[in-house]
Amino acid sequence: QDQQNQQEQQDQQDQQDQQDQQEQQEQQEQQEQPEQQEQQDQQDRQDQQDRQDQQDQQDQQEQQEQKQTPTSSETNPKEGEQPSAPLTAQMTPEQAMQLLESQKDEARPLIFRPAKPPTSSVFKDW
Repeated sequence: QDQQNQQEQQDQQDQQDQQDQQEQQEQQEQQEQPEQQEQQDQQDRQDQQDRQDQQDQQDQQEQQEQKQTPTSSETNPKEGEQPSAPLTAQMTPEQAMQLLESQKDEARPLIFRPAKPPTSSVFKDW
């Protein structure tokens, strides 16, 4: 009986140890999940910040390009001045792509119809 009692106690202890190990693993997993989620959130925030920075840089470039385009007072010479060499407008590659895309939507085949002979309103019955 003593051996049986000892065996039962040993079995109970083993079961308790297994349960404790499982609980510890679950707790570790639960602790790791928020850390992983926090890392993912941090990465998402970094990506969003990078996109915002790129957008800001593009906006600044566009503003600089707009500042570089001459105003009407710069293109029209004042009285008594010689007109300067004609200015050439420059497009950025993005602007060129936008222009081509907008024209692509408007493209359609031309339908040629033969000209109709003129019809007279006078009926001739000879």
